[in-house]
Amino acid sequence: MRFFTRLPLSRKLIAITMLTSTAVIVLLALAVSINEVVRQKRILYEKRTEQLTTVAEIIGSRSTAALIFDDRSTAQENLNALQALRANNSIAYAAIHRPDGTPFAVYQNSAIPAQLHQQALATLCLQASSENRDQLLPVCTGVLLGQEHLGEVRIVFDMNSDLDQLQASLLFYLLFLLLLVLIALALAWALSYRLQSLISGPILALQSAAENVARDKDYAVRVPPASGDELAALVDSFNEMLSQIQSRDAELARYSIELEQQVQARSAELAEANRKRVIWLENLAYFLRHELKNSTLGVRSSLELIERRTRASGNSDSIAKYLQRARDSVSFMTKLLENVGSASTLESDFGNETLVPLDLGELVSGQIETYQSIYHNKALLANCQPGVQVLGNSTRLIQLLDKLVSNAVDYGSPETPIIVTVRHEQKQAILSVANQGEPLPEDKQHIFELFVSQRDAAHKDNGNLGLG
Repeated sequence: MRFFTRLPLSRKLIAITMLTSTAVIVLLALAVSINEVVRQKRILYEKRTEQLTTVAEIIGSRSTAALIFDDRSTAQENLNALQALRANNSIAYAAIHRPDGTPFAVYQNSAIPAQLHQQALATLCLQASSENRDQLLPVCTGVLLGQEHLGEVRIVFDMNSDLDQLQASLLFYLLFLLLLVLIALALAWALSYRLQSLISGPILALQSAAENVARDKDYAVRVPPASGDELAALVDSFNEMLSQIQSRDAELARYSIELEQQVQARSAELAEANRKRVIWLENLAYFLRHELKNSTLGVRSSLELIERRTRASGNSDSIAKYLQRARDSVSFMTKLLENVGSASTLESDFGNETLVPLDLGELVSGQIETYQSIYHNKALLANCQPGVQVLGNSTRLIQLLDKLVSNAVDYGSPETPIIVTVRHEQKQAILSVANQGEPLPEDKQHIFELFVSQRDAAHKDNGNLGLG
């Protein structure tokens, strides 16, 4: 069965047709053969019985006087007339019996073997056994004179010779029937080979079309329509499916072109908006450089003046640390002003900063000390895990921390500490600034955008450049 399932469709159809045809033809031939054997054998026995009955009646009519006058010699002559028959050698037993069953005259056939003769004696009329009935055919005919029963003529015929002839005739008949069966099977194969294409043709065409579509992605392929049956409906459905897919592909291609055009137009709009924003930022940077530069120079000169006077008064040691922090802050501000050259350069710097190894905890701890001197009325606590190494830019990290701490101070509840934490967790360095105060807005992502503020009216007067 597994071999049959692996056959191509055309061969399966031929095989199914041939198996069905072979089964029907063989069963029909077998039925015809059995019927012919039974019929020929019945005809043979009926014909031989009719012949022997005629012979027995003739012998009985000739032996009527012999039985009346007890003339055994005449009766024997009548029986010996059986020698003239062509089937004489097949007469196993022939005799004229009296009404009481005793033999009156017996025909002696020297051509019959003694064993067959004994079997014939046992096969008299209705006393024939079932096992010898096919080989020995008994015939009994009464000898009558008016209504008086004078005796019986009994003949037992050996059917072996006739059966041999019948067997030869039936063998020839079976060979001829076998030839007809082979011719019928050959004709069935030719017809099935020719007609299987009515079923396999449309299916193979569907298979070829499906393979072409899968290989070439060409949905313009169509299968030629077949006859008006279920296969034709299947072909029409397949073609309709390809038509729908082709129309959807065309629609998707059109949508793709339109979307690409919209993306290009939107990209052009964004590029123009970004260009205008960069120009505005450049103007802002120009203003900051020129307007704030004088302020930083004033602060720097004031710090130098304070340092000289404290040195002259001898109190330089007590405030030297604070003066150094002030100078560091002024230097950091000066560096920021120098880096703000143009908006485009500023934006590109964030992606092209030089990253160096640094200890994040040490950097944050140093900044917290600076913040403590700046925000006197606010408690700032540092919880920094030692040895948290990262690759980064210290200037940008300090700028980020400044903004986070400034927001925490502005929006934190009074008399509550601001806790800055640095820790290492799963190959990541985590920097957090926590305070107790107003909750963050629901739309948290927008607070990191440039010049976006979600402060309430109480804080609107505080300017901001982001994270506001």
